[in-house]
Amino acid sequence: MKMASILTLAVCLLLPLAATTASAANDGRAADQSSKIKVSSTAQAVQLVKHQYQGKVLRAQVSNSDGYSGYKVKMISKEGRVFYLFVDAQTGSISGK
Repeated sequence: MKMASILTLAVCLLLPLAATTASAANDGRAADQSSKIKVSSTAQAVQLVKHQYQGKVLRAQVSNSDGYSGYKVKMISKEGRVFYLFVDAQTGSISGK
């Protein structure tokens, strides 16, 4: 009877630790997958930009920025301001240029 209580207590103490470790491993895999988004066309780059920014896309083209391959997207805001964005082909991240 005492042994069953000790075993139950041990399982109760170790189970959250195992769940936390598994969760951390899954979070790492999710981060790895999200950082491996491949943008392989100007159409995909335009869709990513449209999803995050309001305005009209004027032009999109293949480009390199600081050694990173990707896409340069020229947009105009609703207020008439022209701005450029760079979509990294490897990660899908968008930065202003």
